[in-house]
Amino acid sequence: MQQIFDAASKAAAAGDCAKAITLFSSIENSSAVQKNTIARAAIGLRKGGCLIRRGDLQQGRDMIEAAIPVLSDKPNFKFDVADAYLALGKAAYYTLNFDAAKRALRKTRALLGDTPTLDTMIWSARATMFDKGDDAINFAARALAIAKAQGVTNKDVFASLQTLHARALLNQGQADAAYKELKKALDAQGGLGLRVNVADIVTRSDLALAALLDDKAEDARKFLAYTGAGRLEHSPFDTARVVDSPACGGENGLSPDDSAVIQFSIGNDGTVGFAQPIYSSRHGNAAAVFAKAVSDWSWQPKTINKIPPVLRAAMRVEIRCTMSIKRPNIYSIFQDALSEWLAGKGVKPLDSQEKTLTIPALKAKLASREKDSNPLAPVPVLLALADHPYLDYAPSKVYFDRARALVEAAKPNLLTQLYFSTSHHDMKEHISGKDYRRALRALLDHPNVQANAKASAALELMIARPYWHAKAPDDQVALLNQVVNDPRLDKRDPLRVNALVQLANAQADNGNLKAAQASYQQTGLSAQQCALMATPPTLRHSSYGANDYPTSAQKWGFAGWVMTEFNITADGHTAEQRALISYPPFVFDNAATGIVKRSLYTESYRPDGNLGCGGERQSVHFQNG
Repeated sequence: MQQIFDAASKAAAAGDCAKAITLFSSIENSSAVQKNTIARAAIGLRKGGCLIRRGDLQQGRDMIEAAIPVLSDKPNFKFDVADAYLALGKAAYYTLNFDAAKRALRKTRALLGDTPTLDTMIWSARATMFDKGDDAINFAARALAIAKAQGVTNKDVFASLQTLHARALLNQGQADAAYKELKKALDAQGGLGLRVNVADIVTRSDLALAALLDDKAEDARKFLAYTGAGRLEHSPFDTARVVDSPACGGENGLSPDDSAVIQFSIGNDGTVGFAQPIYSSRHGNAAAVFAKAVSDWSWQPKTINKIPPVLRAAMRVEIRCTMSIKRPNIYSIFQDALSEWLAGKGVKPLDSQEKTLTIPALKAKLASREKDSNPLAPVPVLLALADHPYLDYAPSKVYFDRARALVEAAKPNLLTQLYFSTSHHDMKEHISGKDYRRALRALLDHPNVQANAKASAALELMIARPYWHAKAPDDQVALLNQVVNDPRLDKRDPLRVNALVQLANAQADNGNLKAAQASYQQTGLSAQQCALMATPPTLRHSSYGANDYPTSAQKWGFAGWVMTEFNITADGHTAEQRALISYPPFVFDNAATGIVKRSLYTESYRPDGNLGCGGERQSVHFQNG
């Protein structure tokens, strides 16, 4: 038993966690260990550290937190406990909980006293990187001193420490000092070359950022060009499935002027690995908030695998918070009906966290629910899988059809049926706007739909709006009037108010301002509320050409992508244009907002003539050659 424990401990110390976990697992449940509280805790500390290193953060954290109280007052385990707190600090950092990371690392440093380890200083610098003050700078400098004292000669290791120190300087506004430090790191790696590894990409990316913040724009673009960023044939963001920014204000406390540079990896399955903040324009929690948003992004696996793995390992974006507010979705009337009907059948819904589980986790939950005596129990999980951003159309439709079959067998109400009949899953994969509208009209003609005020109004609104390059139908006004004049709907029914807003726009567009004003007044909405309620204006004109391509970007062969955000005035012009997400960072921000500034949208009727729509977005692609 002791030999196995010693071998496992030796493997853990050497970084061979696979072997260590196997050996510890072989003895942890033995009667001898279970009777020995200290032995059980010692295994918990060492195995828990390995589990965290392997990526099993929660299990590793649970084992360590159970073991620490047993061993914290045992002098022989002082360094084990210090290592355990270090592991907890790493686990917290990986979940972007920097405050918890700092608490754990303070305990590590207190136990080690005047002899901190290199690893402790590195992680202390990372955890305090976005705090106000010199803590991160001092920790990184101490890490460099320890490495020199230990005679570290590996160029990538030493360059990574110099990069860490420079990054700390950069986040305290010391761009010039950071630039000089990163130049040393670049020289240590052998300078600029065309063959790169991930360490080279990281150093050059940081150097480009430091140069930009130090007003060395041309140097910044040169270093960025040597990272490979923006040199791909197609932007990775052309095929992104989920890319969004955190909201401004609220509990996040973000302002529109706040920005961050986030580095992340993309796995073969299209999911983001670890999103790490590199730079934040504001001290405090902003960096973590931005990184958490990037963590939720995803791509289609078949498209992301076209990007070389070395570039996918260290992608970087510039990101700001969004000022947009999600509009009420007409389709939500059917979603709400389904949820209410399932609840009435005793089906437990998935909570918000369960809906975002990985595909394997959802499949496991589905297997569990399939054993339930209630035949409808699997439906929420099947629909979560059907809507999962990492699944392509064909497998998604399989899950959708299974859910539909279970629901239809239980004879659902009309609105629940329409949840399935109007879903994109029920259409062919690449359906046109005209074809979708034709399918909706067929549903509207059904006598049962006509007999239901909510169902018919929702379908009429869905038919009346523009779709995917298909303009509004010729009978748009007639459709909207049917909703407005339906005596079965309350005057303040959201469906009727939505129809009035769209009707006012259509009447104003046809030059009938008196009728538009009358329709608008019936909504009872302020201009800001109306901008939220209305169907967003559609793009009428956008001009761009070779002169919009930044000269420096052409010189270095950059391609890029920018998601812009802006308001649309009532006369269809854009205002308050800003870059929301940019790849590569900073290169195309001004060019993209310049293009959006010249875009023209359909006009919206507003009595005050001001805001037509707030927080709209448009992506701008830059392809060189």
